[in-house]
Amino acid sequence: MTRTRRLRLCALLGALALGGAFASTSAPASSPEIAAQRAETRAQDAHYRAEQQVAVQSETAERLTARGAAETAIAERLTEQLLVDRAAAEQAVAEQAAADQAAADQAAADQAAADAAKKAAADATAPAARADQPSPAPSATTPPAQSAPACVNDSTYTGPPFYTSPPSTEGDGSNGNIPASAMTQLTWGFDTVGTPQYLAHRAAVSLDRLNNSYRAAFGGDLDLDLTYRSYAEQVRMREALGTIATTPGTSTHGTGRALDLPEWSCYAFGSERYVWLVKNGPAFGWVTPAWARQGGANPEYWHLEYTG
Repeated sequence: MTRTRRLRLCALLGALALGGAFASTSAPASSPEIAAQRAETRAQDAHYRAEQQVAVQSETAERLTARGAAETAIAERLTEQLLVDRAAAEQAVAEQAAADQAAADQAAADQAAADAAKKAAADATAPAARADQPSPAPSATTPPAQSAPACVNDSTYTGPPFYTSPPSTEGDGSNGNIPASAMTQLTWGFDTVGTPQYLAHRAAVSLDRLNNSYRAAFGGDLDLDLTYRSYAEQVRMREALGTIATTPGTSTHGTGRALDLPEWSCYAFGSERYVWLVKNGPAFGWVTPAWARQGGANPEYWHLEYTG
């Protein structure tokens, strides 16, 4: 036997001996052990899968909760911004409306002031202009009262005297404080101490026209006793006459829109002149108020008011 063959035989015998020893020490496990190991592996795998599923579900719930909270916060911010924007828009609209109204009021006030100034200038020159013109002929509705008795001072009044008040330049326009710029001095008539008679512009113009018609009917001017009454004169009258006189600050005389005729019988209730004034005065804006008529709350045949 050659050396090479002997070496190969020894290697083969060694391999056989090693394989027998391995087989004796590494015998395969029995079937029950293998089944138990597999069952344990499956249980561990199921537990792991369950934990993973719970983790995934928990994470998903947290994400959904976070998303809902974020969406709620966004919605709240949007709502708040909408409310702020709406309030700002409404305020802007209100401010613009107020500005427009203020501008309109100012324009109206400016126009009214301009109209009043224009009318005041026209009214201030009207009495003088009319004085240069001939009186109009009596109309068919106001025929001359040829049978009317002449007016004489037959007054039976014995109380304290009262007078027309000249308007002041500093009047504030309130009752009894009418400025001279808003008044017109009549072209005829004085009170008992020689004070000229004053009325508001329009009242004076209308009375001048009424007087022209009266003159055509009766042949002379309408007699005047009192016209404008200042607040101080109203106080003095109230103190002298008590509640018969109006409360100071409420008299129509204090507005320059009332007059008193003399307390003479030619103007008394039922007289031709009184009946004529009651009938024709309203056409010129001058009336006898209900309270001053015969049977009224405070009969005063001498009192007339301008309502035009």
